[in-house]
Amino acid sequence: MNIDASAYRTFLAKLEELTNPIRTVAELESALEKRLQAFIAVGTRASDIALERVLPIATPKDAQAALDHVLAGEHPRLAETEAFKGYLTYYLMKLYAKYNIATELHIGAMRNNNTVMLEKLGLDTGFDSISDTNSITQTARLFDRLNSENSLPKTIVFNLNPKMNTEIMTLIGCFQSSEARGKMQYGPAWWFLDNRFGMEQHLRDLTATGHIAAFIGMLTDSRSLLSYPRHHYFRRILCNYFGSMMENGEMTADMDAVGAVVRDICYYNSVNYFRMEK
Repeated sequence: MNIDASAYRTFLAKLEELTNPIRTVAELESALEKRLQAFIAVGTRASDIALERVLPIATPKDAQAALDHVLAGEHPRLAETEAFKGYLTYYLMKLYAKYNIATELHIGAMRNNNTVMLEKLGLDTGFDSISDTNSITQTARLFDRLNSENSLPKTIVFNLNPKMNTEIMTLIGCFQSSEARGKMQYGPAWWFLDNRFGMEQHLRDLTATGHIAAFIGMLTDSRSLLSYPRHHYFRRILCNYFGSMMENGEMTADMDAVGAVVRDICYYNSVNYFRMEK
């Protein structure tokens, strides 16, 4: 996706070793599909797209301009980079729909803000922050285009800017369908927001404008043993949130009914969503 990164040609070379020569966008598409098939063969159920903001859907011809510059050892222009990312986002989501792969769309991170540390340590090494870029219109156009082409995959939108919670949650409600329970998901509180205050705000917003009973629950990057207790942390926050509403008479006090919702959020919804064995 990040064709403007200095190491992009190195990435292309590694991809070519495993697939086919890449000189055109069509050849890049072919290579990516081959790698997706290889991952599916060993059990892949979901994929991930990370963008600071969703960009307009460009044409393959527009995307080719950026690729040409990179292959020539040049840095693509900003407009070319955005066209490439806009087209590739559309292509990948369409590809994931073809293979019934859930798409995790991460938006709202402004990355690599500190140039000194970027040059010293490389990409995505902890010098990232929350972006205030609003791309809700382009997100709507992307979902609508894919939906009109019967190619909108199960999608989980991870949003890093909490002021956009309601906008995104109400948008994904426009594209729910019977393909899956909670086909379009508002992903769990992520990164700077996966703390008590961020999770509580997320749950309140999901209750107000979404369908919390279909929520697939917490995740972890699983990069260290200490990341796993996050699930227990989330369960305590979730149960406290429901318990407070039960005590206040804001929802049913039926322990069996509420307990079933908790079990779904903490286990069964994600198992079913990702087609995993129970």
